[in-house]
Amino acid sequence: TAKVFPAVNYIMVHVGMGEDVHGLRGAGENVAGIRTFTYGQTGEPNPNMEIVNNSILQRIGKAHGKSTEEVALRWVLQNGMAASIRPSSSF
Repeated sequence: TAKVFPAVNYIMVHVGMGEDVHGLRGAGENVAGIRTFTYGQTGEPNPNMEIVNNSILQRIGKAHGKSTEEVALRWVLQNGMAASIRPSSSF
């Protein structure tokens, strides 16, 4: 019965969650046209050390002169999702 449908689904997404996080992307983008906008690319509310210290992300980053955080963000963007970045965990 809604007259205005949501345009954005704002969810936490990070490397390891897969491209279709809990089926939300598939249901939202493919069925209803709702775009996925992400936060927490390295964990939330603080960086998750399992992500930051991940050997695969570190290896990719080293090969390209980037940090693990930049690699994690790139993964989100390359999978077609928009991203918001929090400059610190102090809020």
